[in-house]
Amino acid sequence: MSGSMTGVELREGEDILFRGGVLDLGDFYWLYSEDGTDHNFGVTVTTGDGRVYDADGNPVDPMKPTAYTILKLMNGPELTHKGIGTAWFGAVFTCILNGISILFADELFHLRLAFHVRYVDDVEPSEWEIAGRYFSWTVMTMIALVIFVLGLQ
Repeated sequence: MSGSMTGVELREGEDILFRGGVLDLGDFYWLYSEDGTDHNFGVTVTTGDGRVYDADGNPVDPMKPTAYTILKLMNGPELTHKGIGTAWFGAVFTCILNGISILFADELFHLRLAFHVRYVDDVEPSEWEIAGRYFSWTVMTMIALVIFVLGLQ
């Protein structure tokens, strides 16, 4: 089988994670170490306190990927970016505008009326103005949600 195998060496800095041959069987890889042992079936034992050990009793980090996982990811499907970045920025901008309009509702109301009324600080918003604020905040939130969802497609 050595004629159909590919030699591979995986390193993490200066440490060698795996050195040997890989036999590609389509959806599955057989890994053979350079000494000829099968590297596919790594038996691990988890103790009661959560520590993980390999078959030789060496501690194993369960969060570290195995050589098989690394090779599968390297030769796996092409990674694609899902989503549209400009839509995300547009939705975030809409959220920021909505947040500003919520936080500074009275200030924006008085600023809008400053060019029409002499004593703007004495003016109070009507129920229609307050209802319009709540309606616009709800609509802006829905618009941001729609833009976020459309940006995912």
